[in-house]
Amino acid sequence: MHHPVLDLLNKYHVHAEIKLLKPEDPRPFHAEDHVHSVSFYINPSRYKKMDEALYFLARTVLLPHLSYKTERLIVRHFQKGDAVHLFESMSDKETCYLDGGYEPETVMDEKYIQSIDEFSKDPTRFVIALKENNHAIGMIHVMNVDDRQVEAKEIGYLINPSQRRKGYAHEAVSALIHILQDEFKLDLILLGACEKNDASLSMIKKLGFTFEGRKHKAFWDAELNHPVDLLYYYKDLESEAVQ
Repeated sequence: MHHPVLDLLNKYHVHAEIKLLKPEDPRPFHAEDHVHSVSFYINPSRYKKMDEALYFLARTVLLPHLSYKTERLIVRHFQKGDAVHLFESMSDKETCYLDGGYEPETVMDEKYIQSIDEFSKDPTRFVIALKENNHAIGMIHVMNVDDRQVEAKEIGYLINPSQRRKGYAHEAVSALIHILQDEFKLDLILLGACEKNDASLSMIKKLGFTFEGRKHKAFWDAELNHPVDLLYYYKDLESEAVQ
């Protein structure tokens, strides 16, 4: 059977097919990931919301394959040499403190290369690179959110200090939001920042997110050496439909 979700998968170079399960099969839906293709199995008698199931399966399959281009950027998985270009961020105290409350790297040694190599193994973490030379200028992370009744993702990002105030973060994140919600039909996206991160808070508001609330002592402030609150904002399909 054909469904728009197949066109979506083909767009990201993932070949898939949809098959119907027999009514007596106890499973409502599932996916089988083969070497060069994916099969989606749906049981209409046990799961009436076929579109919802197919897009859920598509999101699960597509996220590890995700890559996209914007006017000036390529968002892709890690490549050899990215560690060199990302050292600017990973050695900058302000960036590290605002990104995760961790101490900056001091030398581009084997330990640092190994830490970036660990990033590269995470299928939900991507590099933001310039189109003109493919040099990494930042990272973007699509994190799972487990405390909601709908499927949700939280986006985290950082940009090298020398490449800030050029609109790159907004360009990369806004394109990702379009993909996750307009194409992948993800219900809820979250963005968070600590109160002193004025640049991130300004961008979050510019992206049209709505303030959700404060998560108490959710962030370690390495500069102050104690936990501080995170401010959370959301964007969901329902609110987008109303606008």
